[in-house]
Amino acid sequence: MDNKIKQILCISERRRDKEEAIARGMQTKFQSAFDKLADSVKRGQYSNATTVASRIGKLKQEHRSIARRYEIDAITGDDQKVKELVLTEKPKVKEAAETLYGAYVIETNRNDLEPEEIWKLYMTLTKVEDAFKALKSNLGMRPIYHQLASRTAAHLFISVVAYHLYGAIALSLSQAGDKRSVHSILAQVSTHSRLNVTMLDDNKRLHNLRISSTPNS
Repeated sequence: MDNKIKQILCISERRRDKEEAIARGMQTKFQSAFDKLADSVKRGQYSNATTVASRIGKLKQEHRSIARRYEIDAITGDDQKVKELVLTEKPKVKEAAETLYGAYVIETNRNDLEPEEIWKLYMTLTKVEDAFKALKSNLGMRPIYHQLASRTAAHLFISVVAYHLYGAIALSLSQAGDKRSVHSILAQVSTHSRLNVTMLDDNKRLHNLRISSTPNS
């Protein structure tokens, strides 16, 4: 191993689809905000050039990741009042941004490893992060409300045991080619319940009933 940094360019189709969806949502919000401002200008609510420039600056700041792909021009009349706003797309800027969808770079000084090995090692980090998230959220490791050390230890022990089961479920899903997350499986299983009902009849006889509820589809 040496200190020379190696950079690995990775392209993820899933990540690209996600970033494209996010960009579409941001685009919709930006367009809506621009249309609202343009309508206010057209109705004369904002006509002073300085005021309109300030509103445009605020719009660009709030939607900067999308706004940089456009030019916004304020059209003035003979009286120097702003009459209209014109939105013009910058094709090259948009194309450059879209080219990077799904792309990320891994930097490492492990020059003894091949790119695929580095990527696999990097992906194990996300699994570790998911493990901590699972322990703190899905598996209830935090918060701990117990005040006795023995109960706190038992709480942590159950959480760790639950994580091993969590990992086993994740492995089974992966081996079966199932793309669902363990979290989504747990959400479905949470709708399953089994009730134990104990009652006495008129003759003081004890009856135990076990009832399984119908899970949500």
